Amino acid sequence: MNDDKQSPTKNSLTSNFSYNSGQLPDMRNAPDLKNATNQVEWSASEFIAHQKGASWYFVLAAGTVIMAALIFFVTREYISAGVVAVLGLTFGVYGSVPPRNISYKIDSTGVTVEKKHFPFESFKGVQVIEGGVVPSITFIPLKRFTVPLTIYFLPEQKEQITNMVGEFLPSEVKQIEKIDQLVARLRF
Repeated sequence: MNDDKQSPTKNSLTSNFSYNSGQLPDMRNAPDLKNATNQVEWSASEFIAHQKGASWYFVLAAGTVIMAALIFFVTREYISAGVVAVLGLTFGVYGSVPPRNISYKIDSTGVTVEKKHFPFESFKGVQVIEGGVVPSITFIPLKRFTVPLTIYFLPEQKEQITNMVGEFLPSEVKQIEKIDQLVARLRF
């Protein structure tokens, strides 16, 4: 066999291929997404807060005492009853903390919450949550143990925000989860 001759089929397949190891593609004609002016900015509460009156705290205290007493009578351990009491106290203290007002921005590079930027490449998709008091979007991270990012917005902004996010990430519409319905019912 003669190694100098190449078959015409092999030659035509490799003639359009070029390997540029370490070479960057020519980006002179590519659109500049980082300088795009298409962005959405707003500010909203970091979580949904419910007004809690004295009766809410009374029901919490009574429920905590009853639960601690039941735990003590079943287990005869002071530590278990004490843990329930501390949990009830922590629940009450955390329930009285008012939410901060946070600024949000979505542009072609990602989501900015306050001063922290999250690029779209760090998310695998978004879930548009419907059925709650305030509409929200949850960004699902690529990393397994990263906490999802949830942002709240006004109902009037829903179409603009979902369209902007939908340009970069796949989305799905979900109904509010049962645990969130329970928390809303408890007015926590």
